[in-house]
Amino acid sequence: MATTASSGYMKAVLDCKCSAAEFDRWIRPAFPDTAPSSGGITIVGTTEIIHVGREHWLVCAPLSEEANLIGRFRKLELPDSVSLVEVSDSLRFFSFGGSDLYERLSRMTSLDVRNMHMPGATLTEAFGLKVLLVRRLDQFELGFDSSYARMIEEVLKNSGSSFDW
Repeated sequence: MATTASSGYMKAVLDCKCSAAEFDRWIRPAFPDTAPSSGGITIVGTTEIIHVGREHWLVCAPLSEEANLIGRFRKLELPDSVSLVEVSDSLRFFSFGGSDLYERLSRMTSLDVRNMHMPGATLTEAFGLKVLLVRRLDQFELGFDSSYARMIEEVLKNSGSSFDW
């Protein structure tokens, strides 16, 4: 089966920058029954807590749940050392799957995705653009800056289902 890609879609995304201790004190309590994690992805219902780097997390949910996600934190008086910013409109996501997925992704990014933990995430580059790369069990999801979404959709559309780049 050739590589397939979804058209771009949005998610509710909160960008959080703080120490791990502050994250566990201020952010994690909004998601009961989750254990602290220093890496990877923690899934809580339809919400994902993605650790993307040192003192950097993204909290993602379906776009239809954006108001609920933001509402969890609205009443909190976060200290100045905790940055929590709604960035939903700044990212557009594309999902990729198929039997030749690794070969095709190697044409998009120099990152060796075969060795990524599942599920896992990292910030990297694809097509020369900074992206959030998320590994799922049988597919990858790339989050591009929304301003490039049309270009990415055109590249994927023009390449056909086989991604002949």
